[in-house]
Amino acid sequence: MKYKIIIIDEFADLQNEKDSIQILETLAAKARACGIHLIISTQRPDAKVLNGRIKANVPSVIGLKTMNEINSRIIIDHSGLEELKGMGHGIYKFDKEIEFQSMNISSGTARDLIKHTYINKKEENKPKNTGELPKDFTIGDFNGN
Repeated sequence: MKYKIIIIDEFADLQNEKDSIQILETLAAKARACGIHLIISTQRPDAKVLNGRIKANVPSVIGLKTMNEINSRIIIDHSGLEELKGMGHGIYKFDKEIEFQSMNISSGTARDLIKHTYINKKEENKPKNTGELPKDFTIGDFNGN
Protein backbone atom coordinates (compact mmCIF):
# COMPACT_ATOMS: atom_id res chain seq x y z
CA MET A 1 0.00 0.00 0.00
CA LYS A 2 1.34 3.41 -0.94
CA TYR A 3 1.42 6.01 1.80
CA LYS A 4 -0.34 9.34 1.39
CA ILE A 5 0.56 12.36 3.48
CA ILE A 6 -1.82 15.21 4.23
CA ILE A 7 -0.12 18.37 5.50
CA ILE A 8 -2.24 21.00 7.23
CA ASP A 9 -0.38 24.18 8.10
CA GLU A 10 -1.96 26.69 10.49
CA PHE A 11 -4.46 24.11 11.70
CA ALA A 12 -5.86 26.68 14.15
CA ASP A 13 -7.32 28.62 11.21
CA LEU A 14 -9.81 25.77 10.73
CA GLN A 15 -11.17 26.30 14.26
CA ASN A 16 -14.06 28.39 12.92
CA GLU A 17 -14.84 25.89 10.18
CA LYS A 18 -16.97 23.36 12.07
CA ASP A 19 -17.40 20.99 9.11
CA SER A 20 -13.64 20.96 8.46
CA ILE A 21 -12.81 20.00 12.04
CA GLN A 22 -15.39 17.20 12.05
CA ILE A 23 -14.02 15.84 8.76
CA LEU A 24 -10.45 15.95 10.10
CA GLU A 25 -11.48 14.25 13.35
CA THR A 26 -12.97 11.38 11.33
CA LEU A 27 -9.96 11.29 9.01
CA ALA A 28 -7.53 11.22 11.95
CA ALA A 29 -9.46 8.33 13.48
CA LYS A 30 -9.39 6.20 10.30
CA ALA A 31 -6.46 7.43 8.21
CA ARG A 32 -3.54 5.30 9.45
CA ALA A 33 -5.39 2.06 8.76
CA CYS A 34 -5.44 2.89 5.05
CA GLY A 35 -1.95 4.41 4.75
CA ILE A 36 -2.83 8.09 5.17
CA HIS A 37 -0.67 10.10 7.53
CA LEU A 38 -1.46 13.57 8.84
CA ILE A 39 1.03 16.32 9.57
CA ILE A 40 -0.73 19.06 11.50
CA SER A 41 0.97 22.28 12.53
CA THR A 42 -0.14 25.40 14.32
CA GLN A 43 1.60 28.45 15.72
CA ARG A 44 -0.77 28.89 18.65
CA PRO A 45 -2.20 25.69 20.11
CA ASP A 46 -5.20 25.72 22.38
CA ALA A 47 -7.55 23.08 23.75
CA LYS A 48 -10.27 23.97 21.22
CA VAL A 49 -7.95 23.43 18.26
CA LEU A 50 -6.20 20.29 19.51
CA ASN A 51 -9.22 18.61 21.01
CA GLY A 52 -9.14 15.19 22.64
CA ARG A 53 -10.45 13.31 19.62
CA ILE A 54 -7.69 14.62 17.37
CA LYS A 55 -4.95 14.21 20.02
CA ALA A 56 -5.97 10.60 20.65
CA ASN A 57 -5.38 9.77 16.99
CA VAL A 58 -2.09 11.60 16.49
CA PRO A 59 0.53 9.17 17.83
CA SER A 60 3.62 11.34 17.51
CA VAL A 61 4.12 15.00 18.34
CA ILE A 62 6.93 17.49 17.87
CA GLY A 63 6.82 20.45 20.20
CA LEU A 64 9.05 23.49 19.85
CA LYS A 65 9.49 26.35 22.32
CA THR A 66 6.17 27.65 23.63
CA MET A 67 5.29 30.94 25.29
CA ASN A 68 4.09 29.29 28.50
CA GLU A 69 3.44 26.09 30.42
CA ILE A 70 -0.23 25.98 29.37
CA ASN A 71 0.69 25.66 25.69
CA SER A 72 3.27 23.00 26.56
CA ARG A 73 0.60 20.99 28.40
CA ILE A 74 -1.72 21.21 25.39
CA ILE A 75 0.99 19.89 23.06
CA ILE A 76 2.89 17.26 25.09
CA ASP A 77 0.61 16.89 28.14
CA HIS A 78 3.13 18.36 30.60
CA SER A 79 5.37 21.38 31.04
CA GLY A 80 8.82 21.65 29.49
CA LEU A 81 8.45 23.23 26.06
CA GLU A 82 8.42 26.70 27.57
CA GLU A 83 11.94 26.07 28.93
CA LEU A 84 13.52 25.16 25.59
CA LYS A 85 16.15 27.42 24.01
CA GLY A 86 14.20 28.10 20.79
CA MET A 87 15.77 28.25 17.32
CA GLY A 88 14.81 24.65 16.44
CA HIS A 89 15.22 23.17 19.93
CA GLY A 90 12.35 20.76 20.54
CA ILE A 91 10.91 17.59 22.00
CA TYR A 92 9.72 14.64 19.92
CA LYS A 93 7.12 12.54 21.70
CA PHE A 94 6.10 9.05 20.58
CA ASP A 95 6.51 6.07 22.90
CA LYS A 96 9.11 8.07 24.76
CA GLU A 97 10.38 11.65 24.56
CA ILE A 98 13.54 12.71 22.79
CA GLU A 99 14.95 16.21 23.04
CA PHE A 100 16.47 17.40 19.73
CA GLN A 101 18.04 20.34 17.96
CA SER A 102 16.84 20.75 14.38
CA MET A 103 18.28 22.83 11.59
CA ASN A 104 17.28 26.44 11.74
CA ILE A 105 17.64 28.99 8.96
CA SER A 106 16.53 32.58 8.74
CA SER A 107 13.59 33.64 6.58
CA GLY A 108 15.99 35.51 4.28
CA THR A 109 18.16 32.44 3.75
CA ALA A 110 15.07 30.30 3.09
CA ARG A 111 13.88 32.81 0.47
CA ASP A 112 17.32 32.77 -1.17
CA LEU A 113 17.28 28.96 -1.34
CA ILE A 114 13.94 28.87 -3.19
CA LYS A 115 14.07 32.08 -5.22
CA HIS A 116 14.90 30.09 -8.36
CA THR A 117 11.34 28.69 -8.17
CA TYR A 118 9.65 32.12 -8.24
CA ILE A 119 7.42 32.90 -11.20
CA ASN A 120 7.65 36.25 -12.95
CA LYS A 121 4.05 37.44 -13.31
CA LYS A 122 4.43 40.02 -16.06
CA GLU A 123 1.34 40.80 -18.14
CA GLU A 124 3.02 39.41 -21.28
CA ASN A 125 3.48 36.01 -19.62
CA LYS A 126 -0.18 35.63 -18.69
CA PRO A 127 -2.10 33.18 -20.89
CA LYS A 128 -4.91 34.61 -22.96
CA ASN A 129 -8.37 33.45 -21.92
CA THR A 130 -9.68 31.74 -25.05
CA GLY A 131 -11.97 29.36 -23.22
CA GLU A 132 -10.00 26.38 -24.53
CA LEU A 133 -7.57 24.13 -22.73
CA PRO A 134 -3.94 24.15 -23.93
CA LYS A 135 -3.03 21.38 -26.39
CA ASP A 136 -0.59 19.83 -23.91
CA PHE A 137 -3.12 19.84 -21.02
CA THR A 138 -3.39 16.46 -19.29
CA ILE A 139 -4.90 15.21 -16.08
CA GLY A 140 -2.77 12.89 -13.96
CA ASP A 141 -2.08 11.87 -10.42
CA PHE A 142 0.72 13.11 -8.17
CA ASN A 143 3.01 10.33 -9.33
CA GLY A 144 3.35 11.96 -12.74
CA ASN A 145 1.01 9.48 -14.46
